[in-house]
Amino acid sequence: MRPFHLHRLRPPHALPHRHYSTQPPAIGIAPLPSRTTLSLTGPDTAKFLHGLCTSTLLETTGGYTAFLTAPGRIITDAFVFPRLIDGQYSAVIDVDAALADTLASHLRKHKLRSKIAFARGGWSVWATWGPGLALPTDTPTLLDPRLPALGARMLLPPGAEPALSLRHASEKDYTLSTLQHGLPPSSILPGLLPHEANLDHLSAIDFRKGCYVGQELTIRTQHTGVVRKRLLPVQLYRAGETPPEDLAYQPEFDAGGVEAGTDIVALGGGKRPAGRWLFGMGNVGLALCRLENMSDLRVSAEGGSWTPGDEFALKGSDLRVKAFVPDWLRERETARQRSKAERKAVDTQ
Repeated sequence: MRPFHLHRLRPPHALPHRHYSTQPPAIGIAPLPSRTTLSLTGPDTAKFLHGLCTSTLLETTGGYTAFLTAPGRIITDAFVFPRLIDGQYSAVIDVDAALADTLASHLRKHKLRSKIAFARGGWSVWATWGPGLALPTDTPTLLDPRLPALGARMLLPPGAEPALSLRHASEKDYTLSTLQHGLPPSSILPGLLPHEANLDHLSAIDFRKGCYVGQELTIRTQHTGVVRKRLLPVQLYRAGETPPEDLAYQPEFDAGGVEAGTDIVALGGGKRPAGRWLFGMGNVGLALCRLENMSDLRVSAEGGSWTPGDEFALKGSDLRVKAFVPDWLRERETARQRSKAERKAVDTQ
């Protein structure tokens, strides 16, 4: 079978490994049964959410956000839909079902005397992807702000289907469609720092907003820290094969069940792992990579050890790993480094 070439990514000059037998459509719509909803109602809803989430959620548009622990690590990411009930702002949080109880516990811990009420479920979550899609106006809809190609999220009553003339696909198709852009499923995010998960480049963090839980480390990392590790899309290939030049999904590739958390090591390199495998489908996946070891991105003054021709492998396996830097990440990280350098120059004048 010929490999299906995904969104082209510039080469850099957890969970069980899953197999998918079909290619995702370029444009589609899919139900997301792995997602559930948490609804917040009451006069203090807006103020309450503002103090817990990383982004500024406008009462008219909602958005993409994250909830953090006090030390600044991710509990989960989420999409927040604004709703008006009897003229009063309320919110519906679209969250990974496996993380919903953890998020609900986090919210209740901080409720104190806030006049809000919680409810779980009541909606099914759908997602569209692809360019130039018409969106429904008769159901809660939220444009996915992470990347333009990702389309929108929708809430529908359980059992209902959106009235859109698009090919109905599966949640597996949607997951692969997001993976081709280097975006992770929510399930691999808990415990990561927001910058490691690229949330700083995906409209999930407002660095100008006031205090929220986990803000201190997040702000310090943005303005003074060096982000050495980030999630990158990766491709597996076998020892002796030519390293891939472009990320290309091969559903028939048998990776033999790569476990989440498996270290990625440099062939002939030092003892310290260069990355950690987190998620995979067929021969492609996501790994937390040391940027200056596994790619040509430079994030520090001293630079890194990567050189063209370097090869990496899953520890204890003959499978090789090639990391790719998505164009959007390269562009946004370059802009971040430039902004930091300009601020530093101003501070030293």
